[in-house]
Amino acid sequence: RWSVKERSQGRPRWMDWFKNVWLDIGLTATGIALAAFSPIDILKVLGVFFIALVLINMFVQRYDRIVEWYKTHALPFGLAHGAFIVYVCVMLLLNAFMLMAPTPAHQVNRAVIVVDLAAFLASIVYFLVKGFVLRRRHPLNGHGSTWHTRVVLAAVLLPLALMAVFAPLGQISSDFVPAVQTGEINMTITYPPGTPIRTTENYVDGVENAILKINGVKSVTSVVGSKPFGWGSVVGGNYAQLNAETLDSRRRDTNKIIDQIRKLSYLLPGGVFQVSGDTGGGSGASIFYSVAGPDNEIDAAAEKIASVLRKTPGSVNVVTSSEVAAPRLNVNVNSSQAAILGVSPSEAAMQARLALAGGVATRVRTPGGLVDVRVQFPYAVRNSVDTLRAVRVRAADGTMVPLSDVASFVWTKAPTKIDRLNRQRVVNIFGDHLPDYSLGAVTGPLERDLRKPGFLPEGVTINAQGDTKYMMETMINMLIALVISFMLVYMLMVILYGSFIEPLIVMFSVPLAIIGAFLALAVMHKIDPNGGQSLNLLSMLGIVMLFGLVSKNGILLVDYSNTLVKRGMRVRDAVLQAAATRFRPILMTTTAMVFGMLPLAVGLSEGGEWRQAMGTVIIGGLMSSLILTLFLVPMIYNSWMGYYERQADKRAAAAELRPTVNV
Repeated sequence: RWSVKERSQGRPRWMDWFKNVWLDIGLTATGIALAAFSPIDILKVLGVFFIALVLINMFVQRYDRIVEWYKTHALPFGLAHGAFIVYVCVMLLLNAFMLMAPTPAHQVNRAVIVVDLAAFLASIVYFLVKGFVLRRRHPLNGHGSTWHTRVVLAAVLLPLALMAVFAPLGQISSDFVPAVQTGEINMTITYPPGTPIRTTENYVDGVENAILKINGVKSVTSVVGSKPFGWGSVVGGNYAQLNAETLDSRRRDTNKIIDQIRKLSYLLPGGVFQVSGDTGGGSGASIFYSVAGPDNEIDAAAEKIASVLRKTPGSVNVVTSSEVAAPRLNVNVNSSQAAILGVSPSEAAMQARLALAGGVATRVRTPGGLVDVRVQFPYAVRNSVDTLRAVRVRAADGTMVPLSDVASFVWTKAPTKIDRLNRQRVVNIFGDHLPDYSLGAVTGPLERDLRKPGFLPEGVTINAQGDTKYMMETMINMLIALVISFMLVYMLMVILYGSFIEPLIVMFSVPLAIIGAFLALAVMHKIDPNGGQSLNLLSMLGIVMLFGLVSKNGILLVDYSNTLVKRGMRVRDAVLQAAATRFRPILMTTTAMVFGMLPLAVGLSEGGEWRQAMGTVIIGGLMSSLILTLFLVPMIYNSWMGYYERQADKRAAAAELRPTVNV
């Protein structure tokens, strides 16, 4: 303890303290300012370096006190209250996994609170009834009772604290690949079928001029007459596509510019204006489903699915391939009426086809080869229904009968192209999601509706395609990879240790990395929704890497504990000594890996969002494993190996008490 009145060289102690830390304060303030407000990436990196330097310096200055506190207070408490340590780890792991659920784990935490309160009240009753007697017989038991009461109270308060921490974070985003702001913006314009290409072009010119006026847009290109659709494209005068590119300095503002461009839809009256960034998917749309089944039901089923997606918050640009349809005139020949008038139905159909498309009368030889000579109605009357009705068909007796006497004319809509999957006609549903939402959050409500009986008609099936399909496959395959990696690490240590128990103690440190990985993803996504911080292909690869990285902490503790036990130390003393001795190498290796991953997690380089989530999960997993492993692994080692030690002591004591027979 020190007092302000105590002086060193005529100055108060607090002035000496301020003199020692003023450099840390200045470096921290400079680092925060550079990392948060500097427009230059290299200065942002320098700011992060300053902050890391201060944190390391502050820890190093207090290293001896921290190790002493850990060895004499924290770790003995963990060894004495092993059930509480396991309880804390299980609650953290449960809340971390619930970050993947659509809603936070409020109900689970409430149930745990009820159980803890019951245990807390039971402990109070126990000590009120037994405390007086115990204190009289053993005066020091009062202190133990106080500690037990504090542990139970902490167990009650822990779920409340976890609810306060995890609830504001929301759900972890899930995607196939990270969302990257590349500075490229894709737009499509769709007008009703039959719109002249000149009309579409005029509207496109107006939109181009408006986009170029937006701050940050570098250039705009357009193509009128076609647009991409799914894996291919559609052609027609009512379609147009535009591509905009942002300035290099405004690449990270791509999503903001997209929001400004979407507001220009008022310049396209009667048209559908769709704007999206680079989704990273090969289908050109992050949401992609295919509906197959009977032809008379799949259009309605696809529209029902699309309506669910449109109502889901975060979805945008949701369309179906059946919507991209053109008007079609069906000429239905009445066979009974044609038989009465002596007209062949095939002849009537042939005359209708010739009236619209014409017929090849002959061929003309040209330098370029033979050219068909097609005879057809003039363009002015060729597309008239009245002209088609008046077309004459020759009957069997030689008379000419109007086509309208033997056929009916019905206007319908037909798709401009027919998509097939596995030799079945399908209707595709395409869509995108907003930057603040993940692919899993947008498709989650639809997946729940699809599991309801009767949502789709009998015989209609739906298959995920594109990014939607790849995300599901990636989740399953990565889960298999995690299980295999866990088993391989365990079997390797079984071979090296020659035991099944000690490697199992080490493997308890592996699940602890999941806590920090998921928590880091949720926090970073909350801070920067556009940063690509989601559970995706890259971040799951980082989790697989964690399974090999974090096990080294448990290996260092268990290996040195075994060495001390073989030298003759008791298990508890060996654990305390090994934890204090290995504290430095565990801290050094973890810190080296964390700071080595910082450039990856910051993602300041070009396209850094692609790799950012991997660095985030590795740093978060290493930090949580570092803190929790220092308590959980020694506690489990002390419990398990201590049990074998006590059994050995009993056998040794029994052997000493066994009478000997002298011959």
